[in-house]
Amino acid sequence: MPESFENTDKVSKKIIDDASQEAKEIIDNAKKKADEIIEAAKKERESTLAAARSYAQDKYRKIYELEIAKAKSAMEQEVLMQKISIIDEIIDISVNKLINEESESYKIFIKKNFEALNIKSGEYQIGNREKFITDDTLKKISGFSKMQKSEKRADFDFGIKIIEDKKEYSISAETLVNTNIDDIRMELARFLFEKE
Repeated sequence: MPESFENTDKVSKKIIDDASQEAKEIIDNAKKKADEIIEAAKKERESTLAAARSYAQDKYRKIYELEIAKAKSAMEQEVLMQKISIIDEIIDISVNKLINEESESYKIFIKKNFEALNIKSGEYQIGNREKFITDDTLKKISGFSKMQKSEKRADFDFGIKIIEDKKEYSISAETLVNTNIDDIRMELARFLFEKE
């Protein structure tokens, strides 16, 4: 074999060895780069999952707290409505008992109100459904003897109305209760539910 072929073989072998070495280095570098990219992706994935987990837990906690607050508010509102119902029922029973039972306390109530108004003359009307205040009862109250019964039909159910000149006075337990209903409710609420 001539020397030039031998040199060519050596050069070729050297080129092939160098190319193999370079290919090995490129492959090693590519593997190293791929490992770095995979490791960075794993870290990014863990970080993203941790952030998503934290976000989901925070969101769940907020929704849970909101639902608990809604349920608590609904229960408190229901309890409040029951309390209001109890108070209204007590007021209704009390007023009905006062105006539907023949009681001295109702007559005393009418008398005290009439005296407090200090009316000297005028007309009076008795409520259409009034059972216990009569003309005779009113005549027995000091000062009522000067009053005349109105010829007009009453436009109310219970109690009496006194008309003096252009003034009108209404005396009834219902009117008194309705005028002071908020104060009465507060007092009843304090009495019934004070510990709460």
